[in-house]
Order: sequence, then structure tokens, then C-alpha cells
Amino acid sequence: MGVEEQSDVYFAAPYRNFAKTDEALRIRSLGGQAVLTYKGPKLDKVSKTRVELETPVDGATTAKIFHSLGFQEAGTVHKKRDIFRQERSLFA
Repeated sequence: MGVEEQSDVYFAAPYRNFAKTDEALRIRSLGGQAVLTYKGPKLDKVSKTRVELETPVDGATTAKIFHSLGFQEAGTVHKKRDIFRQERSLFA
């Protein structure tokens, strides 16, 4: 049904190592909008479930705030996702 292009910018905190604590902080840009996401450590080793907190933000302003607080960009991931829709059958 289409393609979504996402850009994720991950940040490193000046006071803790997210790789060691199994956390992540990112700004995801998609279609002119941005979302700030915090991912907590995995809650178990089987399901890889973790707490995720998200909120809409102005991506450029949020990045400037992070830089002002000593956060550094740790990496950027660009993704293209194919979007599919499954139609429901009336007989299902």
C-alpha cells in the first residue's frame, strides 16, 4: 500500500552508558513529524519486552536541547518500510 521512510537518531547520555544499561533514547522522524522514544532495559530474556515511552516533539529543537545538556548523537538509522493492509473477509 506504500512505503514509509523513517530516520532514527540515537543519543548517548553524558552520565550513563545506555549500551551497558540496555536502554535507548532516540528521535524518530517520519513524514515531517518527530517522536521522542525512551526504551528501558529488557524485562526478561525470552520475550525481549521492555518499557517504551513516546511523545511527539519538534525533532530539531529536541536535538538542540539534548546537545545543550551534553548528549551526543550515537548513530542514525534510515529505514524504508513497506506498508501492507490485509482486507478482512466477510466470511472469516
